[in-house]
This record gives sequence, C-alpha cells and structure tokens, in this order.
Amino acid sequence: MFKIYLVFLLESLVNQGAAVEREKVHSEDLEATAKQIAPILKPLAILLARAGRLDQLASGVCDNDDITDMLRDAWFNIAAHDISLHSELGKANYEQLRILAEHSPPLVSENRAELLESDIELNTILRRGQSPQTTVEKKKNLTAELPAQEHDIRRLNYPKALFLNATLLIETLRANSGDCTKVFTYFLDPTLGASEMGNCMRAIADKVVTVYLEKTLRSTSVKFSAPYIAKQLADTFTACCHRIIQVQQTATLAANKLIMQCPSALCQKLSLFTLLDLITLLWSSCMDEEMDEFAWNSTFTSSRRTVQVILSDNYEFRRRTLKNLHNPARTWISNVMNIAPLDIKGLLQVRKYAQPTPQTSLICVLS
Repeated sequence: MFKIYLVFLLESLVNQGAAVEREKVHSEDLEATAKQIAPILKPLAILLARAGRLDQLASGVCDNDDITDMLRDAWFNIAAHDISLHSELGKANYEQLRILAEHSPPLVSENRAELLESDIELNTILRRGQSPQTTVEKKKNLTAELPAQEHDIRRLNYPKALFLNATLLIETLRANSGDCTKVFTYFLDPTLGASEMGNCMRAIADKVVTVYLEKTLRSTSVKFSAPYIAKQLADTFTACCHRIIQVQQTATLAANKLIMQCPSALCQKLSLFTLLDLITLLWSSCMDEEMDEFAWNSTFTSSRRTVQVILSDNYEFRRRTLKNLHNPARTWISNVMNIAPLDIKGLLQVRKYAQPTPQTSLICVLS
C-alpha cells in the first residue's frame, strides 16, 4: 500500500493550483492554494521518514522514475506558490519541509548529462502561475538570497527563476539536514551551461555549503559530528574528479571552504584516504595512455574498493583534472598539518605502511 498512498499524496500536492499562464495572477489565489498544499506536507513527510531512502525500498515499490519525477514536480509547485523559508507557511511547516527535502532527489536527474534537452525547458509545472507580476516576484526573492547575482537574475525567464527558487529551497533544507553534496548534481543539466543560470547555480552551491557549515559549527546533532563531515568532504573530493568541468570547479571551491572552516574533517581516515585514492586513480588513468593503448578504460576503483570514479576518455582532460586536484590537495594537507600535525602524520604513516605502492610517492609529495 506504500506506493499507492505515496502516489496519492504526491498527485494531490502537484495538482494544486492552476496550470495555465495568465496575464495577471492574484496573490490571494496563490495564498489560498498554498494553504491547500500545507496539510499534505505532514503525512508526506511522515511517510517518507518512516520509509527511509526510496532507493533502499523493496523491489517494485519505487523502482520507476514516476515517483522521483513527482517529487521534483512537488517542489516546483511548492516554490510556485511562494512557500519558502521566509514565508509564514514555510516557517510553520519547516520541519515537514526539511524531512521532505532530506528524502527527495535533486531536482535534476543524473542522466541529464547524456541529453541535449533540459527539464527546465520541458517541464510544464515550471510555468505554473506565470505572469509578468509573478516573474518579478520570483526574481526579487532570488535577488534577496543572492544579491551578487542581481545582473544575471534580471535576465532569467519565469521557468528558470522558479527552478532556481525551488533549488535554493530544497538544497538549503537538505544542508540543514546534514548533506551539502547533492547540489553538484544540478550542473548535469545542459541549461546550466548558460552564463546566467550557471552563475546563479554556483552562487546557490556556495550558499548551501555556507548554510551547512553554519549548522555544523552550532549543532550538537550526531549528523554534524566529525565522521559525518568527513563523509561530506569525501563525496566532495569525488565530485572534484567529475567528467563535467562545472562540477569539478564547484566541488573544488566547496572542498576548500569545508577544509578552511572545519579542518578537522580532513583529519579523518575516510576523507584523507579518499583524497589520496582519487589522486592515485587519476595518476593511473593518465598512465593508461602509455600502458594500455588499445584497452581504453573509463572506470577506476581503488585497491581498497572504497572509491570509484568514471573519467573522461580525453587524456588531456584527465591530466588537467589531476593537476586541478593535486595542487589544492597539497595546500589542504599542508594547512591541516600545521593545525593537527600528529593526527595527519599518523594517518599518513598508516597509509604508507599499509600500501607501499605508487601511493607512497604521492603521500611523500603531499606531505
């Protein structure tokens, strides 16, 4: 019965509001629809919280794309009706929205990198409530959150402005739940290659990491303890090796911010060894040009089988990726060693004696 009830709740949420574009949309209509959406949030949040992650449910329950598509549409409809962290309904339903964000996928599908068309251009929910007045309001909300991007925001149309509002809402809530790495997925959408959308998305990514760090520094929850921060940092390091350059650049800036604000995160075995493994895998992938000329390989897995990356078939791009990760890695480890030298040196010694392979020379270079 889980899937039936989940689909019913999601359809009830997505179907709220008018789907047509109007010359003028009254704020009273948006507010009335928002009040109809609010009661659906609590049972939906409870259901998802009890179920856990959707990809861990039994086979046949949520093994199609319909559920994830409806979850994304639900967030677009929430943002279309002005439910935000600063609205009265948003504040009153903050906990339900946070739980819903924690169990929702990013608003961009991971297979968008293979497609030329963008969900932002095709999704009709992103046109809901469109009018000259609401377009100005959505841009105004974005400008208040991202003042440095005012020039880019002015050039956005309504669907793009609504998408960015929804993204900012869900990823800020997700950061408050202990995860700031899903924001890198958004750069898979081809629309974010456009200058104004890309600039705004990078600003959102920076804000999400800032929100996560602020929560980390003041929270006593176990989700913001050093091992969990190290896991976030390890996932960010992996994103630094992505095939898409925008993902690499954004992840590198995020990793730098995490380490500068919370250097103890790099003093954990998971994050430090992930960084060394990734550099080793990138180095090995570049050597394949000479060693395996006729057996091209795109997937590389560390010897401990804890890290796996899928790399571009362009060896020049691989070399640039190695350089772009290796240079800041030396700075990160050097800075952290000045703060906690025994912790880092102890971990490096463990690594050195555990695997006297090409990694050893890389460890010497880094340390």
